[in-house]
Amino acid sequence: MSAAAVVRAGVAVAAAAIAALHVLRRDLSPLSDRLSPYAIGPHGWLMAVGFAAMTVALLGTVAVLWRSRRTALDSLFSAVLVGAAVGMALSGVYRVEVSARSDAVHSVASAIAVVGVASAAVWWSLLRPVRRGAPVGVAGWAAGAAGVLVLVSPVLHDGPLTGLGQRALWAAVGLWLLLVPRDGGAKAGRRAT
Repeated sequence: MSAAAVVRAGVAVAAAAIAALHVLRRDLSPLSDRLSPYAIGPHGWLMAVGFAAMTVALLGTVAVLWRSRRTALDSLFSAVLVGAAVGMALSGVYRVEVSARSDAVHSVASAIAVVGVASAAVWWSLLRPVRRGAPVGVAGWAAGAAGVLVLVSPVLHDGPLTGLGQRALWAAVGLWLLLVPRDGGAKAGRRAT
């Protein structure tokens, strides 16, 4: 199985698990509740599957992008994606509302995951020098959306739209993860001219 296929499978499994939780856990609001509380209760195993699948997708993306790195910053942002994968994995292991320690580890790990993947997406698809004037493709727009949503996340956190903001952020990240491996990471979201 290719690294790109691993990414697609990871994103698909994570999306399916989270979609199933939205049906099974009607007590949580997609607008105001964050995703992490889905890990609590009898269906929590589905959220653990979602965290694990997204971890695999992030590592698959690292494998794709690693082959096309040309600069020290390419290597740095590949390492940042590895850090995001570790944060995602820890977010799945340390659930919210279990203990103060678990909440703290989950919070820090999920922040590392989200900031790491958004910053790597912005680097690989928007800031990385490819060709002057190369147009930004859909992956670039998804990376930009993820970057903006990470910046406004502290404003939305614990507000009436925190759930919507978090879902929009992860939708943008998921789209970026699906699109970047298409070209083996060579352009990482920039269209050929």
